[in-house]
Amino acid sequence: MDTGSPWRSLPERFGNWSTAFRRFRKWRDADVFKRIFDALSAEPDM
Repeated sequence: MDTGSPWRSLPERFGNWSTAFRRFRKWRDADVFKRIFDALSAEPDM
């Protein structure tokens, strides 16, 4: 999916764009986002 927002456009409060991108890639590869989604969707009434 492409949002059209380049990583270099991240606000400074997120730190270096390269560091944020590497962290995103690590989380993606480790299925962190899927685990978060699964945990949140397991209790939809929260």
